[in-house]
Amino acid sequence: MPSPLIARLENHKRAVIVLSIAAPLGVAYLTIWPKELQLHCPVRMATGYLCPGCGATRACEALIQGDFASAWALSPLFLMGPLIFVAAWWVQRQNKPWLKRIFYTAFGLGVAWFTLWRNGFI
Repeated sequence: MPSPLIARLENHKRAVIVLSIAAPLGVAYLTIWPKELQLHCPVRMATGYLCPGCGATRACEALIQGDFASAWALSPLFLMGPLIFVAAWWVQRQNKPWLKRIFYTAFGLGVAWFTLWRNGFI
């Protein structure tokens, strides 16, 4: 009988396959691909302002190199992503509409505040 972890992975074969292909490609993109050819944020190119996700690629690259301070400076929202994801997952499981409204309203206001602060409006 397979272990519980193997049994759970069997239920998510596609996700495992996609992640096992995407993760090495992402690391290769961030470490090997020339910086001048990497993608740039279309919001920043069009408006000149940083979007909430600006810096996430560079923060990921800094994390791969073990530079947590630079990653935080580049995109704190990106580093808080796993915590936000877990909180959203927990809120979804609670089956309380009022809690969902509060969480998603707070999340939206938080992202808006972060964007305004990051661009020097606050």
